[in-house]
Amino acid sequence: MDTKKILEQVKEGELSIEEAEEWFRRQPFEDLGYAKLDTHRKLRSGCAEVIFCSGKADDHLLSIYERLYLAEGEVLGTRADKSRRRLSRED
Repeated sequence: MDTKKILEQVKEGELSIEEAEEWFRRQPFEDLGYAKLDTHRKLRSGCAEVIFCSGKADDHLLSIYERLYLAEGEVLGTRADKSRRRLSRED
């Protein structure tokens, strides 16, 4: 989601000022402790951040994917082995 869309949602009453403030507070990075997500990369470069999957714990990957999907609506990962290609909370 971009800044203009957030402001339009506040103007239309679809998003509270507090929700918009929280969104802006997370920008441009969200630190999860085990990963620092670049949530402004798509604004800067036109392409959302790509997750390097190799070496990350399954729970960490799920959390990273969920956060980026909610923020960007899309997620791409690289270096995922076969066991992680279908990783989900239900597994």
